[in-house]
Amino acid sequence: MPIRLPALLPAWLCAACFALAAAPAAWGADQEAVRRGVQAGKLKPLAEILARVQKTHPGRVLDVELETRPDGQLWYEITLLHKDGHRVELFVDAATGTEVSRQALVQPSLMSMAQVLRLALARQSGTVREAELKRPRHQPPVYDLTIARPDGSEQRFLIDAASGQVLEQGRRPETLPAAPQQLPALIEAIERRYGGRAVEVEVKHDAKGAPYYEIELQLPDGRGIEVDIDPATGRVLREGS
Repeated sequence: MPIRLPALLPAWLCAACFALAAAPAAWGADQEAVRRGVQAGKLKPLAEILARVQKTHPGRVLDVELETRPDGQLWYEITLLHKDGHRVELFVDAATGTEVSRQALVQPSLMSMAQVLRLALARQSGTVREAELKRPRHQPPVYDLTIARPDGSEQRFLIDAASGQVLEQGRRPETLPAAPQQLPALIEAIERRYGGRAVEVEVKHDAKGAPYYEIELQLPDGRGIEVDIDPATGRVLREGS
C-alpha cells in the first residue's frame, strides 16, 4: 500500500516531514525499511532525490508517495506542477535516485521455474521434490527448491528468481522414496498448454503410493490452477482451481 506525504508542500518541507519518519515506531514497516536503507547507504535520502528531480523538472512538488514492488524494491511516485500549469508524474528508484518508467517497476523480469530447476539440477543431481516461487515482503522473489539426492537425502536451494543466484543451500538428512525426473521439460509443456506460469510444484503420492507432480500455475487473468501430472508420460491426471 502506498505511503503518501502531505500534498501541496514545498520540496524542502516534504523532505523534512519524511525525515521525521525515522523517529516514531508507529510509522510502519515501509518507512522503517527506508530509514534502515538510507542509513546503510542502500537507498537515497528523499531530500537528495527531490533536489535532483527539480533540476530537470522545475516546479512545485504536489505529492510524494512511497511504493513497493512485489520483490521489495522501493520507489517514489512524485507529482509536480510545472510553471506552465502542466501536471506531471515521475517515478524514481529509491535505491539509485534515477527516474524510471512505471512499467519497469511494476513488472520485474523473473526467470521461469524450468530455467531455475535446470540451474539447480546442474549443481545437484537428483529429483526435484518441491519447488515454489515465493515473494517475501521487502525482499526479492525467490525459488525455494528441494532436490532428492541419489542417497535418499534432500538438498534445499534458495535461488534469486531474477538473477538465478543461489542464495542458500543445505542438506537435509531425510530419506525420500524414488521420484520421477525430467521435471523442467514437463513444466514447460504444462505452461504452454495452459498459458500460465508455474509457481509451485510438489511430488505427491496417490492412494496406491504412486508418485505424481502437483503443479500450481498462475494464469494471465490472475486465477490459479492446480494440475496433477503423470511423471512418466506427462499426462494430465487432474486439474482444478
